Amino acid sequence: MKIKLSYVSYLKINEVSNNSLIGIEAGTSIEQFIKMLDIKGDTRRFIIPTVNGQRRKLDYILQENDDLFLFVPVEGG
Repeated sequence: MKIKLSYVSYLKINEVSNNSLIGIEAGTSIEQFIKMLDIKGDTRRFIIPTVNGQRRKLDYILQENDDLFLFVPVEGG
């Protein structure tokens, strides 16, 4: 099945372009998918996922044609 992955530009994801369609196995949770992306460091624990515009928990099972957006809040000024 396919999902669309979008993410904030400062999130470093190797080999996956922003706004791309990605094939995954049925039954894959957001947490499993994030692990597959091999995001480095502590960044993973700060990711806030939204699916089709709604915030979801990491155990949410992704569905065909879901639009997954990965957001990482930033501090500073």
